[in-house]
Amino acid sequence: MTKDNLSVKVLDTLEDHGASFLNEIASRLDAPPSQVAAALWKLIWAGRVTNDSLTPVWSGKPRQELWRPGRRRAKGWSGGAGRWSLLPQVQGEETPEEIESIAHRLLARYGLVCRETHSLERLSIRWRRLYPVLSRLEWQGTVERRLFISGLSGVQFALREAVTSLTSSSDTQALVLLNTCDPANPYGPSSLFPLRHPHEEGFILRRHPGNYLVLQGGIPIIAIENYGGRLTPLVDLVPKERRAALALLPQLLHHETRTRSIRVKQWAGGSVTSSIVAEDLEAIGFMREDLKMIYYRKYARQEST
Repeated sequence: MTKDNLSVKVLDTLEDHGASFLNEIASRLDAPPSQVAAALWKLIWAGRVTNDSLTPVWSGKPRQELWRPGRRRAKGWSGGAGRWSLLPQVQGEETPEEIESIAHRLLARYGLVCRETHSLERLSIRWRRLYPVLSRLEWQGTVERRLFISGLSGVQFALREAVTSLTSSSDTQALVLLNTCDPANPYGPSSLFPLRHPHEEGFILRRHPGNYLVLQGGIPIIAIENYGGRLTPLVDLVPKERRAALALLPQLLHHETRTRSIRVKQWAGGSVTSSIVAEDLEAIGFMREDLKMIYYRKYARQEST
């Protein structure tokens, strides 16, 4: 059974049986769960199927090596976390009203729309059909068109509110803590700009609710993974910059309301307790426990009072 044929059969079984778990689909098709998982991943991005949980998308693309005999699903991929179902298919081409609705949605999501942001959405509508609608919104005064960001396509449309933010003078040293799943995050795989590490080739920071970036003047300087478990400097930081960036870590407890503490295990791939940032973390309230630096929510409340 080819992969394309398997995708068709997955769609057929979902149409016949309705919402189903991954292992149910694999059992009906008498196919390995790893192959069904790969087909479902392809169908997600084709806009054909959905899951009643966001966990499969957050887990990233399923990899064959994660599957072991006897397991119903891969360790590290949560495609069995929810039920899969078909998405309704729109027949025929989009109406002008639907195209304008898509344009407004993209503008609201990204603030700025160009070929690259359009391609991120994997929409069925082509750029050549969206472009005239964005031009009409420009004539109406809803959006502005110019080259806002170098490195992207020259034709860029932005909401007036976004234009104000993009063109206003700002403190180039301003620090921001940004979740990698935030639509405002342009860095990382399948994003506008790749995220590069100066000393680690092939470094990947996945879009995941537990992963963050510290930006300085819009440039990523520290990658935060697993709710603070691993910290990776992305540029060479002087001590003052490093301490200021690390001081944002307690904000993770405001983003993750169910998390009781931040437990840092690694800095730049090594043990955090023997790294140059151990004293920096202690200065902002982290405590040494075994090979970890821990910041407790209780301490955060005391600091705010």
